[in-house]
Amino acid sequence: MTESFYFWLIAFSTMLLLNIQWFRVVTVLKKNGFKSSYFFGYFSDIRNMRKLINATPDQKIKKRYSRMLTSMLLLNAVIVLLVIITMVFS
Repeated sequence: MTESFYFWLIAFSTMLLLNIQWFRVVTVLKKNGFKSSYFFGYFSDIRNMRKLINATPDQKIKKRYSRMLTSMLLLNAVIVLLVIITMVFS
């Protein structure tokens, strides 16, 4: 197996995890009365998730929502990093 195979495996896995996490966020937003879509509105979902976190009184749920949002943002950062690495080393 080459290094490029592992790189693309990591990239694909990261994208898959990000999409799963985004679908989880959209589901939480819809259950809490926010207008959200599985196909568009990614940045408004981040904004609405922040609003939901701030409006949630239960600390346990607030922590869970915060972890969901943080993991989604970290996965985004990893994808951006992978794109930069691809551009630099191609």
